[in-house]
Amino acid sequence: MIKRITVLLKGFAIGIANIIPGVSGGTLALILGIYERLVTALSNFSFHSAKTIIFLFSFKRRHYEAFRAEMKRVDGLFLASVLVGIALAFVAFSSLMTYMIETYHDITYGFFFGLILASIKVPFSKIKKRNVKTIIAILIGIAIVVLLASIQSDADKIASEQLRQAAKSGTETMLGNLTAGGIGMIFLAGVLATSAMILPGISGSFISLLLGQYFILLNAVSTGNFYILGAYIIGAIIGIKLFAKMMKFLFKRFHDVIMAFLTGLVIGSLYVTWPFKGSALVGDETVYLSNAFPNTFGTNEILTIVTTLVGIVVVILMLIMTNRAHKGKTAKEPITAPLSSDSTSQNEDK
Repeated sequence: MIKRITVLLKGFAIGIANIIPGVSGGTLALILGIYERLVTALSNFSFHSAKTIIFLFSFKRRHYEAFRAEMKRVDGLFLASVLVGIALAFVAFSSLMTYMIETYHDITYGFFFGLILASIKVPFSKIKKRNVKTIIAILIGIAIVVLLASIQSDADKIASEQLRQAAKSGTETMLGNLTAGGIGMIFLAGVLATSAMILPGISGSFISLLLGQYFILLNAVSTGNFYILGAYIIGAIIGIKLFAKMMKFLFKRFHDVIMAFLTGLVIGSLYVTWPFKGSALVGDETVYLSNAFPNTFGTNEILTIVTTLVGIVVVILMLIMTNRAHKGKTAKEPITAPLSSDSTSQNEDK
């Protein structure tokens, strides 16, 4: 039970990260040590898995047994716990995160900057053989994130324009007048954004910003617009399934190179989450532009540094607790003498 609650909380943390533009849920999954397991579970989940869930409501024993067997195959309890945690985070924090970003931008990003900075060790330590290939993969990962970040100001302008439209015509009107093309864009945002969520350093919400759908989605969550949410969810299921399958294949064939690439994405995300940025007032909205160093050093800058340190400390404590739990588990395992061929065959029979 405690393990399930822990996984649920990890999913909750991933969900919060996915809400914030520039912060990747994949990064949090890496930090929390569930990235590869999550990718594998998503890849294994299939149409047959969904069918066993639907048939479960027939309340027939054979369907229940088929459901249990399928959930065991796809690591269903783990996957469900993560997804429920993500969903809860979206429902509980979509409005709060928007407020925090708009009101306390530097302080909010400072926490995630510290979180990511301290967590680089996590994916890097999983690279078993470090060579020229892995170094190149790291550099490519960094370059991709920095390149995407270079167009973030355009995404911010799109978001500001959406907010101005919402203020003029009303949020409900803006959402209610979506055409088939608009629904199609929401679907595309679901495919691309949730695929990006799997990659550390590439934010799904940032992709939604680039497509001009970010605030529409946030408002859809808060107002319960099921047409928009349905289109997004269908796209998300398709995108995340295809991308997870690809990532599982790549991990199996090129583990160290892929882990090095992911490490590069995490390092590159420091550029995206750097809390201090140049800003401009567009209408009534503040648009954050390229990275900058603060011209003054006041309360905002001090609090940003404090939240950055808090983020670093959170990761350090998590790593310490993880190491202690691992050592405790290892210590409890009994030390046995090497088995003879006879005893080995008996154990295998058992």
